[in-house]
Amino acid sequence: MHHVIGYTPQFDKESPHVLDRVFGGNIVTAEKEQWKRHRRALNPAFSQKIYIRAWKEGVRIYYDMVAGEGWNNATGSTPVFIANHVVTKFTLGVISSCAFGLDFSWSEPIAASVEEKMTLQEALKIVSAEVPIWAVAPRWLFRLPFKYLRRIDDAFKTISDFAKSQIEQQKIQQGSSTEKIEKIDICNMIVQANLDGGKASLSEEEVLGDTFAVLIAGHDTTAKTLSATMGLLGLYQDEQEKAYQQICSILSGGREPTLEDVDSFSCVQHCFLEAIRLFPAGDVFARKAAEDTLVRAHSRIPGEQDIEFVVKKGDTTAIDSTGINYNPRYFPDPEAFKPSRWDAPSSVSDTFIGFGHGPRASIGRKFAMIEATCFLVHLLRDWKIEVVLGEEETMEQWRERVMVATVEITLGVNSVPVRLTRRH
Repeated sequence: MHHVIGYTPQFDKESPHVLDRVFGGNIVTAEKEQWKRHRRALNPAFSQKIYIRAWKEGVRIYYDMVAGEGWNNATGSTPVFIANHVVTKFTLGVISSCAFGLDFSWSEPIAASVEEKMTLQEALKIVSAEVPIWAVAPRWLFRLPFKYLRRIDDAFKTISDFAKSQIEQQKIQQGSSTEKIEKIDICNMIVQANLDGGKASLSEEEVLGDTFAVLIAGHDTTAKTLSATMGLLGLYQDEQEKAYQQICSILSGGREPTLEDVDSFSCVQHCFLEAIRLFPAGDVFARKAAEDTLVRAHSRIPGEQDIEFVVKKGDTTAIDSTGINYNPRYFPDPEAFKPSRWDAPSSVSDTFIGFGHGPRASIGRKFAMIEATCFLVHLLRDWKIEVVLGEEETMEQWRERVMVATVEITLGVNSVPVRLTRRH
């Protein structure tokens, strides 16, 4: 893993990448030299200003969510609901505000355009599930008179029209004033890179591709991990209680949590990281060999010599992050949910690739951690997460039945039904 996706010139992303047909050239799929331009364009967007905004919007949307779902009226417990649906809507709200400057309302879905056939949330749900067929199927297929295919076409068109409209609005705003407009949203930074020229200049297609990538990756991966975290905390009440007690200790006197508190909520963050380990959104990292390359791997048998083999130029090597995460050599008792293994992060930092590894590690890692911490701290402070067992069902049986991995664009957990009980 260190050799293939680390700081090495021998391996690079495949080009053209299959997802380029879906999104266009973008920071996720670009080869090394092109990726540097994307990174230069996007780096300024992930600043302290955007982190402040992410926290502020997370707090606002949390309270809007509680009111919109009717939980304010719950005297004891909420009805059972699917955690995935709620957290996906939450992360979509945060990225809509931080990436595009949109005012997100929980009770009013975001309209992709005036003529939209579906909401942005509906379109994103279909796009996430149907990327494989859209990436490989010829476009004429989606013009056939089949409702299933037409709906996929409508969903991708909805997302594309939304992204194009946001880009055009940013261009108009940038060009309507002689003074440079300072807007703290990510899409504005991408558009600005296109207008400014220079080393970070992006083409029209790349601007659209990066906008797609931010929209999809900016809410999908965090939502999937939050869904898994809620299910795991509902299962392991002792770990939930540890996180809750730490929250109470930090927020003594009943004060509200702030962005400055984020790193203090270590128990909450360790629960989130452990959920990433068990259900890594990036489950496979593929690279193409730029030249014949000798690779060494440690022997699985103690005392035996390292294994050496040659990866031929043009061959693709896939790093199985799930396999690493469940390897007992790196993570003892790997099937268990043990947030405490993150108490000494140095012991796992060299093997954990939940946010990628090397120079191409996720540019949005800090953003995701702030967003997830904001959501979990507010939720656990106010509510106790509970799973609903079937008749004579044990916790372990519930985990085997419900906490099942599924892959759409990225890996996540299947539908997680939970309920919340109000804390006093």
